[in-house]
Amino acid sequence: MEYNYLQFNAVFLAMLFAGTVFQWTLPWPPLSYAWSVFWLALSAYLLYYYLRKHLCTNCVFYGKPCFSGWGLLASKLFPKGSGDFDKGRRVAPLAWTFFLLPPFLATIITGRSLGAFIWFFASLYLILTFNSFHSKCPMRDKCLTKPR
Repeated sequence: MEYNYLQFNAVFLAMLFAGTVFQWTLPWPPLSYAWSVFWLALSAYLLYYYLRKHLCTNCVFYGKPCFSGWGLLASKLFPKGSGDFDKGRRVAPLAWTFFLLPPFLATIITGRSLGAFIWFFASLYLILTFNSFHSKCPMRDKCLTKPR
């Protein structure tokens, strides 16, 4: 299967924008404003910087396009092998949960069923794209073992 990392990143960036808007409109200003900016900054930091350093710099796709293209991004930001792979594997589930869950909950709280529907299917796209690629990835055994 051919993976389009530009499409993956377009969906991901749209989700960063939409997630910020969904949380910005929570009924608790100015707390909702502060929270949405915090969520955006931490999500972008964790998923585009922290995990790229600790996962992608140790990946066979470092400097090459994988399903997300993040191996290319990592090669522009960090030297190969500069991150701690086990540290990245421990943080990854927390980072993705932090990215995916709060905006979905915000759409539920504010009664935006269309927003919840779109967020759910965009999340499903990211997860299924990852799982499809990962099922054939040469690093899957290393990724699935328990961190030290």
